[in-house]
Amino acid sequence: MLKKTIPQRSYRARNWPEYNRALKNRGRLGLWIDQSTIENWNEPRQEGKNGRPKAYSDEAIKCALTIRLMFNLPLRATEGFLSSLFECMNLALSVPDYTLICKRQKTLGLPNLQAKKASNKPITDIVIDSTGVKVYGEGEWKVKVHGASKRRKWRKVHIAIDPETGEIVAEKTTDNDSGDAEELPGLLEQIKTNLGKVLADGAYDTCECHEEIQKRNAQAVIPPRSNACLWPEKGPDHPRNKALFFIARNGSKAWKEKSGYHTRSLVETSMYRLKTIFTGRLKSRLLKHQKLECRLMCMMLNKLSSLGMPDSYPVSIA
Repeated sequence: MLKKTIPQRSYRARNWPEYNRALKNRGRLGLWIDQSTIENWNEPRQEGKNGRPKAYSDEAIKCALTIRLMFNLPLRATEGFLSSLFECMNLALSVPDYTLICKRQKTLGLPNLQAKKASNKPITDIVIDSTGVKVYGEGEWKVKVHGASKRRKWRKVHIAIDPETGEIVAEKTTDNDSGDAEELPGLLEQIKTNLGKVLADGAYDTCECHEEIQKRNAQAVIPPRSNACLWPEKGPDHPRNKALFFIARNGSKAWKEKSGYHTRSLVETSMYRLKTIFTGRLKSRLLKHQKLECRLMCMMLNKLSSLGMPDSYPVSIA
């Protein structure tokens, strides 16, 4: 009896020359140390303070932290990397000490993702989800063979992306005990524009999440849980109750296709890129530093996306 073979799908880029150029430009140092950063490297010297040590601007500290994350360097190696780079560029700039870089993380605020948005196109729909990033602990091979130990520690990164551009428009880092649904209001607060749809998975199927989305006059595209019940107090016209009625008649697959829920898979792609490019492990040990580290990673990922993204089409493979 012959078995029916299912053709596998591969993806081929239509714009390979442009995308290939974008991949090479990711490693250019001018992308991360531009002219404005060099001009604002030091803070203006105050009058009567001529004898004080050189003060580095927040832009200089963020630049050092960005270089550290991009090239996966320890703090000491980051100092040495910048020193040798400025020597090659013949720049008469001093480099902050590695201890100063570490200490100044405490005083830096979280950069605004909206201010650094690569495109000027207004946000309409957003897709929300969360993922875990490792702080310390054994690798996956040791866990598979010998089991996990008590020293493994994780943080949770909650992100919202614009499905049209793939850019991260909101981000929040919490400990691993924080639930997905309770962090939704904090993500929506970071987005100041009017929203059309808010897509999320079943973990956000709570009354509080639906209320927060309704406050923004947006449409919630959240699949009800498998054991979901109607909310009688909300009435039959409530979006969740209407979704349950539709699923009961046509099935969940039909509801996902009609509502456009499959767009939510784009956030999984963004999380995969975030983990593969930046190793999926945090370097800092304090939660405040880790929040800044995750925010910088999201901003860097947006910058990489602005250089170019693949325009792919599926190809069947027998």
